[in-house]
Amino acid sequence: MKRLIFIVGLVVVAVLPANAGPQEDAKYIVEQTVTRSVFDSALQSMRPVLASALENDLRKKGINLNDVNGFLDIFVDEFIGEFTETMQQKTVAVYRELFSDKELADIAVFYKTSSGKKLILRTPELISAGSKLGRIAGAAAGRNAKARVAQRLKREGIVFNNDKSLTQRLIDALN
Repeated sequence: MKRLIFIVGLVVVAVLPANAGPQEDAKYIVEQTVTRSVFDSALQSMRPVLASALENDLRKKGINLNDVNGFLDIFVDEFIGEFTETMQQKTVAVYRELFSDKELADIAVFYKTSSGKKLILRTPELISAGSKLGRIAGAAAGRNAKARVAQRLKREGIVFNNDKSLTQRLIDALN
């Protein structure tokens, strides 16, 4: 009988979640969510902007590359590891500051569930989709805002650089 109680006790202990402290919970959450694949996905969604900025920066220094994307691949490959490690180290403190000990434990438990694991797995895809949707929505909102900005400048009599002619050219460009 003692042996049966011992075995049942071992089984119960094995299936119960470990009771980690808040620092360990925060570290676990960050290890699951602040990952190279998440940053790779974010960088890929920003790639056209990054490539353009890199190309412009190099041009200012008299360097014209015929394969900016190839250079960007090398740069990102060298950059991403250190960046991810630094972000993980710094983000643990942010989680500790923003969440209570109980909330950290709850979040850690969630990420250990099948739904939590799937969310972690799908996060890079969510970032890519969100970025694409954001570009589309941003382009439309930008186009639509031009007329409203022009109307507001007129309505409020806003003048830039103390130059009514410059402001009028700006209004004309927006229409």
